[in-house]
Amino acid sequence: MNIRIYAAILAVSVVITGVLLSPAVSKDDDYGPAATVVAIFCKQDALGIRLSSLTWKYVKPLIAWDEEPGWDTVFVIDGFNIIDESYSNLSAKVVVRYYNVRLLSYDNNGKMSLSDYKQQHDIAYNLVYDKKSWKIDVFDDDMLPAPYVYAESIERQSKNE
Repeated sequence: MNIRIYAAILAVSVVITGVLLSPAVSKDDDYGPAATVVAIFCKQDALGIRLSSLTWKYVKPLIAWDEEPGWDTVFVIDGFNIIDESYSNLSAKVVVRYYNVRLLSYDNNGKMSLSDYKQQHDIAYNLVYDKKSWKIDVFDDDMLPAPYVYAESIERQSKNE
């Protein structure tokens, strides 16, 4: 093989390694269509990123609000998928269906309870186009979307505290 082929293979390897090792969210990127932004957000949320003040910053580039509250209610899920998306000027709506949803809540004394909620639950995320990317906005009633988290992510989070 000649030197050009080695150089080409090396260049492709570097690019592939960079893509595989780069984080899902980068501060300066356009993440693509609104549905892609919601898919990244939901995956990060399901992994429990929004449950800690140390890690919620990883979804910050995807959202339009500045602060993430402490949550005393979390939805526990088995899975999710995007079922619809619509666009209008600089806004979009992406509907996500969550499966086997249970409600995890804590009372004022820190006592935890887990109860069945719905077999499937649809949430419509509002998005706004901000400079160069879509961002998930608050709901129509100015509420933030509560976390929707895999059970194993909650277990892992509670072991780390």
